[in-house]
Amino acid sequence: MADAKKNILTYAGLQELEAELEDLKVNKRKEVAQKIKEAREQGDLSENAEYDAAKDEQRDIEARIEDIEKILKNVEVVAESDIDDTKINVGCHIIIHDFEYDEDLEFSIVGSTQTNSLSGKISNESPLGHALIGHEVGDIVEVEMGDTVSKYKVLDIKKISSVADYFIIASGSNPNQVQALVDNVEEQMYKAGYDDPRVEGYNTASWVLLDYNDVIVHVFSQDDRLFYDLERIWRDGKEIDVDSL
Repeated sequence: MADAKKNILTYAGLQELEAELEDLKVNKRKEVAQKIKEAREQGDLSENAEYDAAKDEQRDIEARIEDIEKILKNVEVVAESDIDDTKINVGCHIIIHDFEYDEDLEFSIVGSTQTNSLSGKISNESPLGHALIGHEVGDIVEVEMGDTVSKYKVLDIKKISSVADYFIIASGSNPNQVQALVDNVEEQMYKAGYDDPRVEGYNTASWVLLDYNDVIVHVFSQDDRLFYDLERIWRDGKEIDVDSL
């Protein structure tokens, strides 16, 4: 049986999915459950539009949670240190010149799960993204799209900057221990001059994220740490002996 296709993500893309998943589980589930409860209190459900809408929203939320969890179970993160910014690849921000319209285009090359044309992110699997992969500044690239052939010149290539320099993973055996670890991290970071982090997931204590910009801390329950297996995702990252810092 062939190996499942890897979901390629930049680190920023991984963070976005992690944050979305946490919001869906911690906030959106609770909000829609309250909507369903209020709709049920109105009585007859056979012609209750609010109830039907809330149930549809609940199905959408659960479907999105399932989609994200599947992506994270088979993800490959493109580390910034591995990106060769002399050649176009996933994790690069590029500028090209479109000869047909005589204009410059600027966008990032990302994995297919991060694609968002409105945000200037195109997939490495799209016709344009696929054609550009491996090219260098100065190259002329022809892209076949149906019956037409478009021509572009590569003007600039840069790495997509990582949001964080350090990535820390820890786990607790129960919710109280997870919260205690988070509290201790916040206390120690405050003493070191890092205050007001973005914190997500504290109340549920299954996966708590503390975002200090250049340092990201993940504190999991033991089951969630095994399920999401971030160590596998970041297996190519350089391990740091904190005692040596």
